Amino acid sequence: MLIKHGNSCLKHSSRQKSHEEQAGRIKASASEQENLWVDKNEKLKAELANTEIANQELKEWVETLKKSNEDIQHGVRKLSKEATDKNDELLGQLERSMSECDALENSFKSLNKTLETSEKQWKVKESSYVTEVEKLNTKSSAFAGTVERCQRRFRFSSKGEISSFNYF
Repeated sequence: MLIKHGNSCLKHSSRQKSHEEQAGRIKASASEQENLWVDKNEKLKAELANTEIANQELKEWVETLKKSNEDIQHGVRKLSKEATDKNDELLGQLERSMSECDALENSFKSLNKTLETSEKQWKVKESSYVTEVEKLNTKSSAFAGTVERCQRRFRFSSKGEISSFNYF
């Protein structure tokens, strides 16, 4: 029984030693795991700090973009207003020019009608002048004939007095 008890103690001692070795390995593994977690925690803290710096830079960049966007929108509104004002001004000028062109066109139409009327009147007058010239030419020819007959009948002196008369 004593042997049995001794065997049992040896087994117990061996188990205890095995447990202690296992506990040592677990402690070592836990310590190693803890060191890994500490390293990883430090790395995460460093990454977090870098992320916070980057996040702050992004916030500043976003604010700069917002300000730039506001400036651009203000510029666009200003340019749009200037373009609208200039467009309105040009439309006004165009309308005035169109009115002036319409007035000029009406003046030209009126002048053309006056010219056509004047041409018709001129043709009528020209025709009457031609008729009148033809009458004058006829009278002139008749008068020239009379003068010629008179010159044959009368002889004039150098003073313009009748010097002789020829009846035939």
